[in-house]
Amino acid sequence: MSPARKALSKLEVWGLLAAGALLMAWYAYPQFIFSLYPLYELVRLLFPGLVPDVAPAASWIPTSPGPPG
Repeated sequence: MSPARKALSKLEVWGLLAAGALLMAWYAYPQFIFSLYPLYELVRLLFPGLVPDVAPAASWIPTSPGPPG
């Protein structure tokens, strides 16, 4: 195998690793954001007024209609 082909193979491996990492990051983004919520609440509890309350901003999220009948 020529050195140019070997370098291309390494480049392909790094490209696949980067694409896989980006896909995993895209999938994990919502879980990561929600995992920060307890830390956010702790900061709000320990230092009132430092960070805003996000509960009023979530009022636009629709709720489920409940059981029929």
